[in-house]
Amino acid sequence: MDADVVETDGFVWRFTGFYGEPKTEKKDLSWKALRTLNAARRRPWLCVGDFNEVLLGCEKEGGQPKPQSCMDRFRQALEDCSLTDLGYVGDTFTWWNNSHRSENYIRERLDRVVADAAWCARFPNFRVINGTRIILIIGRLLWRWGRKWVEISGRVAAHFGLRQVGSRRRIVEQ
Repeated sequence: MDADVVETDGFVWRFTGFYGEPKTEKKDLSWKALRTLNAARRRPWLCVGDFNEVLLGCEKEGGQPKPQSCMDRFRQALEDCSLTDLGYVGDTFTWWNNSHRSENYIRERLDRVVADAAWCARFPNFRVINGTRIILIIGRLLWRWGRKWVEISGRVAAHFGLRQVGSRRRIVEQ
């Protein structure tokens, strides 16, 4: 999903819901898509979703270590798009494989929120909270999403299940 969000004061910013390729050999398609979205950027930009990649080795526990080259390509794509990881409070890991054997248990931080400097300047008090669902708080605006985009409200948001809670903002399609 890629949409403009119009504030009550007329300020417009861009929201993108992103899902990255899960297969290692196809991840470059994700980074190409992110760069393509960036090329069309005209407004402050917030991008959230399941990128299916970690930025740092400490964002993965268990299984085979993530190759540094994979993390570097993800980091470079974010840098090329002038996007910064907004951090979080709460659980480090947003995905796990639910293995019942400790030697096979894997946890990773695949879901994240990134934004450009203009978006961060407009919303200096944002918070990202990781738990069983990720919650992004921007002033009074509250977006929720989980391991799947399941909460549905509105014509634009329905495709990805994005829900807007208690806000005077509106979403418009690009």
